[in-house]
Order: sequence, then structure tokens, then C-alpha cells
Amino acid sequence: MVLFVGPNGTGKTNLVESLVYLSSLASHRVSADASLVREGEPEADIGCSVTADSRTVDINITITASGSNSGRYNGHPVPRLRDLLGVLRLVVFAPEDIDIIRRDPGDRRRFLDDLLLQLQPGSAHTRSDYDRVVKQRNSLLKSLRGQVLPDTHSETLQAWNEQLVSTGSAIINERRQLIEALSGHVAAAYERLAQVRATVEVSYRSTIDDFSEDARSTEEAFTLALEAAESKELERGMTMIGPHRDDVVIALNGMPARETASQGECWSLALALRLGAFALLRDDARGGGDPVLVLDDVFAQLDENRRSQLAKEIDGVEQVLITAAVEQDVPRALDGRRFTVQPGVVMEVVS
Repeated sequence: MVLFVGPNGTGKTNLVESLVYLSSLASHRVSADASLVREGEPEADIGCSVTADSRTVDINITITASGSNSGRYNGHPVPRLRDLLGVLRLVVFAPEDIDIIRRDPGDRRRFLDDLLLQLQPGSAHTRSDYDRVVKQRNSLLKSLRGQVLPDTHSETLQAWNEQLVSTGSAIINERRQLIEALSGHVAAAYERLAQVRATVEVSYRSTIDDFSEDARSTEEAFTLALEAAESKELERGMTMIGPHRDDVVIALNGMPARETASQGECWSLALALRLGAFALLRDDARGGGDPVLVLDDVFAQLDENRRSQLAKEIDGVEQVLITAAVEQDVPRALDGRRFTVQPGVVMEVVS
């Protein structure tokens, strides 16, 4: 266990954000890479050493204020940044994770997709293709808004539909399989954290679900849903069917947690999701051991009981990184190396 202690605003979360980027090629806090580069500087360099199965590799990424980013594996440039996915396996719990329970479907989709990237790095290619198809299809729908659909445009739309169905169905199937594997871990972790008997259910709600009973496959249900939505999509000029509009439903004792769960229950559910993700990554034979577990200013958000239960949950994890503004927020049972963090300076505390 490694503890980083320092006042808010000194850079503790910057350390976490660097690890998140090395693991997922994206920040967990901001959408634009340019904001990760210090103002006035052309680029930022981040890197780490990863040891798994008695083998150590170095990965580095250069993030540019404008232009393309680049990566290196053991000092050698990689053709594509996504070649680094899966090297650093990481589970991060941060105060913003309560948004997964409380807020928009996008937060829940992002949680699933980020976990998929670590379990199946190849899913990055499918997601990239799907995003490109949605963007191109939206452009076509906007240009046709309010018009009678000519034959030539109908053929073009059909071509985009086929690509949307192919890539979108793959994403839906991957997400459903992931939830099937994840849900049991989440339910068990919630009961341990909350110390109550409860029923926690995690399920996938798709925009194609209304057509699934009449279809033999995800692809067929997707196609039927697109056909039914065509006039509305042409009217609105946007793609309304597909995994970019889907949601993950988290229910506590049969009720949607987003609407009915208390603040404490939401914290326990958010923690349970991350602990479930950790369990899946730990069990994955390709991982070479435990993923790194990061708790970013988490204990300050929890009551004494949940702090104690979380400390028990992470006992025995190979590497845990904890940040805290006040050291007293961290249970004493979590003993390990300690560092103080000041702006631009990280220093180990030697007792």
C-alpha cells in the first residue's frame, strides 16, 4: 500500500490521472487531451514501469497540446497508441464515481467500455469504427432532414445502416456478456460493504430491446429497430438507435438505484461496481496478477463503517495507491509507504 497525502490542489489527482491515461488512453476527468498539457508547454510526458509474471516493461506516452499523441513500449515507438492498451491494468475509485449511479447513461456506458478495454483491448477498434459510422450517418441524416428520401440517398443510408448494425451489434453483445460476468461480483461486494442483506441487479437496457423477441440475433433486432425508427431519425437528423443510446440499469432491492437509493447506498453501489471490476480483472488469466487499485480521496467520502469494510476488501491486494488530503481519514489498518505531495514535489516520509 502506498499513501499520498497533501492538501487539495497540490497534484495528487494528477498522479492518478496519469495512471488512468496510461491504462485507458483517456482522462477520467476531462475529454480534451490538450487540457492535460501545462499551459504554455507543447507537450506532456507520462510513463510507468509495469511488472507482471516476473517481467517488467516500460510504457510512455507523449500528449501534445495540438496534433497527434505518441507512445513507446520499452523505449520503442508503437505504431498505434492502442497497442499499449492492456499493459497497465488499473481500477480507480474516485468521488466522481457516484455519478455512475446517479447521473446520465453516458457515465454507465463509459464504466462498461473502460472495463472492456482492459479485458479485451481489441474492443477499441470496434468502438472507433462504430463512432466513425455514427458520425458519418448523422451527417447524412442531417443533410436529408425534412426531405423525401431519393433512391440514391436511400442506398447510401442502407450502406451506413449495415455498418452500424455490424459494429453496434458487436458492442452490444460484448457489453451484455460483460454485465453477465460482472453482476454477481457487484452484488456480493455490495452486501459485504453495506453489511446488509440486499438484492443488487445490474442489467443492460438497449434501444433494440423492443424488437429482440421477434429476432433470431442481435443483428436482426438492430435492423428491425432501425427500420422502425427511420422516419423519426430523418425528421430529427440523428441516429437514435444503437449502443451510444443504451443504458445500464442498476437496481437495489428491485428499485432503480438512480431514483431511490440513499447517498450511503449510492456510495456502496459505486464501490461495489469498482470492486466487481477488480475481481474480473484479477480472475482474467491473461492479466498476470492483480490489477493496480487506486483510491483517490475516497475515504473522506465514507462513514466509519464503510471505511472499515473497504479496508477489509482491499487487504491482500498486490498494489494499492491511496490519496488523501488528511491522513487521519485513512484507516490505520492500511499500513505502507507514505509520501507527502506539494505542488511539483512528491517526497517519501521516512519514519
